[in-house]
Amino acid sequence: MRKSLIAVPFIFAACTDALPDESVAASPITTTHFVANGNGVDGFITSGNNGGFMTVDENLSNGVRTVVMAFALTFPDPLDATKFTQKTGTGLIPTSNFTSSLTSGTLNTTTTFYVDQCTYSTITGLIGCVQSAPVTFNLTWTKNNLASFTSRGTNENTFGCITISNQGNQTGVSANVNGTWAGLTSSNDQGTLHDSHLTSVTRDFTDSCH
Repeated sequence: MRKSLIAVPFIFAACTDALPDESVAASPITTTHFVANGNGVDGFITSGNNGGFMTVDENLSNGVRTVVMAFALTFPDPLDATKFTQKTGTGLIPTSNFTSSLTSGTLNTTTTFYVDQCTYSTITGLIGCVQSAPVTFNLTWTKNNLASFTSRGTNENTFGCITISNQGNQTGVSANVNGTWAGLTSSNDQGTLHDSHLTSVTRDFTDSCH
């Protein structure tokens, strides 16, 4: 069974962070190429009307472990229902900050790579972007026995202005996601624990926040 992730447009109503300076442009389009051949997690994380998508994967090659994460988080402007902010980023994190299997996973990290913080209008589109302050994640994934899957072939999913192109095979199970992200709290959100040890999945993360 092929796993399908659907890019869901979030419409939210509360924000904990200040909006960016609208006069500053976003960073250039970047693409991160990563071959996943170990354990990983993903999930939709929400807190009230704020939310987004994130994924974390590991590569185990020649005795060296590397870990990559990508996310797209959306926050509304509490004073103007026609505006919202997105924080998006992709990059490597310390390997000690992530553990995962097909029963549980933990992520405890603060970003050190570039994170875009862009303000949008639902009427006129992009207003402006700046570099976000570091974003902290402290999340756990726990297998919930609701579903399992096998993903084969090629697929592409877009979350905000992050596009994830996948090619390869992996297996996985459904999981509950709990913990904190960007100062907000998730409780029993839905995600997956996945495994590509015996195969591999090539992922290209394209950040086109402009």
